[in-house]
Amino acid sequence: MSSRRTFLFKTLPAAGVALALGRHAFAADPELSESDPDAIKLAYAADASKVDKTKNPAWATGQRCDTCELFNAPDGGELGSCSLVKGKLVRAAGWCNQYVP
Repeated sequence: MSSRRTFLFKTLPAAGVALALGRHAFAADPELSESDPDAIKLAYAADASKVDKTKNPAWATGQRCDTCELFNAPDGGELGSCSLVKGKLVRAAGWCNQYVP
């Protein structure tokens, strides 16, 4: 018959591993920086009001990530996911050259 002590010694290491993996699984994705290679390819700007119209002629007033079809922010927050950028979050007030109304 197993004792309580034996049971705890067998289950605690597994519980610790599960807890560590669980924290990693729920960690938030990092925010996309404008210097990131993906951001550079997309001419991403974290603040759409600061987009240089001469360098980005496709930009138009009112275009922001939060009005783009590719953007998803489940809680309506300042950060959300974009279909074009995997594993990183973009700003709702941002813009890129792949904007889809």
